Amino acid sequence: YLGHPLAYVCNYASGTVSVVDLNQHINYMDIKVGDGALAIDINKQSELAYVTNFFANTLSVINLQSNIVIDTIAVGSYPAGVKVSRNGRYVY
Repeated sequence: YLGHPLAYVCNYASGTVSVVDLNQHINYMDIKVGDGALAIDINKQSELAYVTNFFANTLSVINLQSNIVIDTIAVGSYPAGVKVSRNGRYVY
């Protein structure tokens, strides 16, 4: 965690999420998730990001403090989107 604004961008073809430093306009790092990384949503309260992996049929959970995948959850076929509830208790 760099302590300033970051953007997390799914890279469908490479199965990664780029962490972009918005102050310096550089790609800080890439996080390997799963095949067909398609959608991402962030829970600011828990500092977790959730990424759907379209071809892997999984949901990756990224800890935003360490930028490491902490869990991979099997989901239905071809997940195309993800949304964290306002209270952070549910991921759809």
